[in-house]
Amino acid sequence: MEEIKLTEMKNLGEEKWNELVYRSPQATYFHSYDFARRIEETKRQGNEHYISTKLISFRDGTEVFFPLYRHKIKGGQVRYTTNPLALGAECLILVGELSRRKGEQIFSWLRGIWAESLSIFHNIFPEYPAEVGGFKRKEYFTHVLQLERDFSTVWNTMFHSYARNRTRKAEKSGVEIIQSNSLADFHIYFEIYLDTIRRWGMSEPIYPYDVFKSLAGIPEENVKLYLAYYKGRAIAGIIVFNFTKELVYYWNGAMLKNFSIYCPNNLLHKVAIENACKLGFRYYNLGPSVDFQGNVLTNLIRFKERMGGKKVYRYYYEHQSRVTRLLNRLTQVATYGKILHWCSYPVRIWNEGISKPNIS
Repeated sequence: MEEIKLTEMKNLGEEKWNELVYRSPQATYFHSYDFARRIEETKRQGNEHYISTKLISFRDGTEVFFPLYRHKIKGGQVRYTTNPLALGAECLILVGELSRRKGEQIFSWLRGIWAESLSIFHNIFPEYPAEVGGFKRKEYFTHVLQLERDFSTVWNTMFHSYARNRTRKAEKSGVEIIQSNSLADFHIYFEIYLDTIRRWGMSEPIYPYDVFKSLAGIPEENVKLYLAYYKGRAIAGIIVFNFTKELVYYWNGAMLKNFSIYCPNNLLHKVAIENACKLGFRYYNLGPSVDFQGNVLTNLIRFKERMGGKKVYRYYYEHQSRVTRLLNRLTQVATYGKILHWCSYPVRIWNEGISKPNIS
């Protein structure tokens, strides 16, 4: 078995961190020290995140940049994630090649981390068996729209007629879209987001205001906020990330309940997709279609497929401690699931849309 050396990236400082990362042509802003620092400084209502990103060095000279954050939540649970915004940055192979044997060594190291649960979505691992190193392979899906430089091709051949008609309805109703990354506009979006959260029956937002405040400081070429206005009032919005050099990732969306009749979401995505085409991106990732209990949202799937998204299946590997597995089973049989709600979610290292999707 290969011997590995682990170096804490945070201890190297900003200059060395970025110097190492940008050896890889696949490196993006989401691998940078600045982005990691923003994550660590963002507090989520008592939940704390600490940079635990590693430089993994093998004896033959192979080096791997491995994004990782330690997440301590209320109740004392410790979890690990690539980042708490459910975005994640892919692992980067900085030097050499990652063989299957080296990948298994990384799994072995991860298995030794004490945590309630840990999941791996990184695309650098070859497809392993159903179980490896204490991790079980699971499947999930997202929807991805393949883009063309000429947006009219996407509009005419990939958008369903129903989606085109609803987009036209939004335009004829007088809905207007603005793109702005100002702190004031992120505050406006957050108010719409709170309305959406309440409509979902949640007492607290998944992401507090500090998260959106932090996004306002990210360079505009990496994150974009689109707001839909109707008669001078902001009624909906979406946030997208120019996540890699080929992929735009739709991360979050919100809408005021009484304005769905004007179809703002269709127009918001149309504008975001059109801009992505103009900038030369190849893919628009519409993200997973599940709620926060993991239930598949059929209506959301239908919306994404009408916008041209194709379902793309991917694998991830998950490991949970015995205590977490027991608590999850108790949660499933509890009459009132909210009693154990805090312990019911496995931590997942989300790495959406990094590898080129296999679109048939």
